[in-house]
Amino acid sequence: MIKFLLIVLLIVSLVSVVAIHLVFRLAKRAKKAEMENKILCVAFGIVKEKAERLQTTLDKTAKVEGEANAERKELAEALNSDLVNRANNLFKL
Repeated sequence: MIKFLLIVLLIVSLVSVVAIHLVFRLAKRAKKAEMENKILCVAFGIVKEKAERLQTTLDKTAKVEGEANAERKELAEALNSDLVNRANNLFKL
C-alpha cells in the first residue's frame, strides 16, 4: 500500500512539475505577444499619422492643380494668346 501511495505521489509531483513548466512557458509567450502588440500599436500610430499628412498634401496638390488649370484655360482664352502664331504668320508671306 505504501508503494502505491509513493507511486501516486511521484506521478502527481511529475504532473505538477510539467504543469508549472507549461504555465511559465505560456506566461513568457503572453508577455512576448503583449510586447509585440505594443510595438505594432506604436507603428500603426506612426503609419496613420503619415497617411493623414499624405492625404492633406494630396488634397492641397489637387487644389493647386485645379487653380493652375483654371489659369491656363483663362490664358488660352485671352485675345493675345495666339499672338506669337499670328506674328509668325505675318512673316511667312
